[in-house]
Amino acid sequence: TFNLYNNSSGTGTPLFTDTESLVNSTATSAAYTPTVAGTDYWVATYNGDTNNNAVTSGVASEPVTITAVPLTLAPFTTSDPCMIGPGSSPINITPAVTGGVPPYTFSIVPGPVGSGAYDVPGLPPGVMLNSSTGVISGSPTSSTDFSSTQFDFTVQVVDSTGATATANGVI
Repeated sequence: TFNLYNNSSGTGTPLFTDTESLVNSTATSAAYTPTVAGTDYWVATYNGDTNNNAVTSGVASEPVTITAVPLTLAPFTTSDPCMIGPGSSPINITPAVTGGVPPYTFSIVPGPVGSGAYDVPGLPPGVMLNSSTGVISGSPTSSTDFSSTQFDFTVQVVDSTGATATANGVI
């Protein structure tokens, strides 16, 4: 049995436990996916068999140091200019998130607004952000012709550790 601890004494509740069978006197732990940055320590235990006594290793002399991948969110872009107004085509924009620790939560937050005469903060009427997936989708519902309007928005993503990242977008 392999146990991974977040302290150098190898005590308490393990972060990860894996039980493997010996093959030619060797056992290898399954893959471990860390969820937080830090230094972790392995302890291996062999429960013994009819020919060998049980044994537990000391705490690994070489700790495993984990560096978290920073949470990033790429800017939101559309593949072609969107005409916003009566009869507009549906909008569907998927975020590009890297790093951090899922699950993620997305929201629209205050951000920069362009300096043009027709720049408007937020998303067009009828277009929404899915807070679980970050997908921005919908069909603009306003009967107003927004074809010369630029909608400026900022999306924030928060991961399960509280890390945040933001990205700007324009429709």
